Amino acid sequence: MTPIFKVVHDDVDLTELLRDRLLTLSVTDLAGIASDQFSLAIDNRDLAVSIPKTGAALKVSMGYLGGRTYDMGQYTVDEIEASGMPRTLSLHGKAADMGAAFKSQRQRSWDKTTLGQVVQTIAAEHGLEPKVAQKFQDIEIDHLDQAYESDLNVLTRLADQYGAVTKPAGGCLIFVERGAGVDANGNPLPTVKIGVTDLVEAGGWRTSAHDRQAYARVGAHWSDKRAAKTQYVYAGEGEPVMHIRNPYRSEKEALAGAESKLRQLQRGRTDLSITLRGNPMICAEMPIDLSGFDELSDGEWIVTRAEHVLDGSGLITRLEAQRPDDLAAASDEPQKAAKKKKAKKKAGAPIEPLPEDGEWRKWDDV
Repeated sequence: MTPIFKVVHDDVDLTELLRDRLLTLSVTDLAGIASDQFSLAIDNRDLAVSIPKTGAALKVSMGYLGGRTYDMGQYTVDEIEASGMPRTLSLHGKAADMGAAFKSQRQRSWDKTTLGQVVQTIAAEHGLEPKVAQKFQDIEIDHLDQAYESDLNVLTRLADQYGAVTKPAGGCLIFVERGAGVDANGNPLPTVKIGVTDLVEAGGWRTSAHDRQAYARVGAHWSDKRAAKTQYVYAGEGEPVMHIRNPYRSEKEALAGAESKLRQLQRGRTDLSITLRGNPMICAEMPIDLSGFDELSDGEWIVTRAEHVLDGSGLITRLEAQRPDDLAAASDEPQKAAKKKKAKKKAGAPIEPLPEDGEWRKWDDV
């Protein structure tokens, strides 16, 4: 199969101009708030290609002759490099939806709202359509401060707290469950089956399994001004326990901090990296199913990073992925902890006592 590409700038198709000059074209799709990236390097031997300005918007497509061409997104050029000899022009950029306004620091707060409403507000301010998974829509937020903090950082913080992935993409602000394998509308993404014959000659795969860090429970504390004492909350069950050193301002913040730290300790237990013949359909958060490799590698994975590279050797795809169970453990923890907390309140269970002095040595800076 013959790989093809398309590059469009301001509705002008540059493909024919670039076709016999292309050195490399790559697009990287990343899970979460990290901005998707692209790079383009061309042979500018006769200076026929004028150097664009930073801020130029390029639409990129990839596929195969006689087959489907996939829209790989729109990117804003943020770095330009000219070199020689021979004369080479290189462009680098990030997803156009990730504008500078997302990184501007702001000062405000939300009171008595929901997670869905926070995402909807930020989306509207940036001209994006909010796409929030139903399980996150009605999560109550008593108070949320944004003190000299960017909208990008607030969304990242909320996604980490509730086991979600969030990013602006395709004119939408997405906030969905981590590792759920769904698109912005909540529809299941197709599972791509991969066998050993899909590998490229110069590629391969590597699977690594790691023991989770040896903590079953994480504790956090907050200052209860009404009771005039320090209170404790826990995420997870069992022993041993890790205690977070820094205090929180409220019970909800302390619980969220404990949940986030527990997810961090449990995350990334099994990792896969694989290089195969180019398949531009594969994107981050998409399920893939390996067979014919080995016992450690076969089965279902969720893509966390997909890089598609087109050069003189053809089109290849490099993937990084994790097991669905690993991602689900991180995503489900806030829901389980919240239910457990409500059950304790209904039963009138007392707050767990502060740890003994010796246990403070288990605290971890975060």
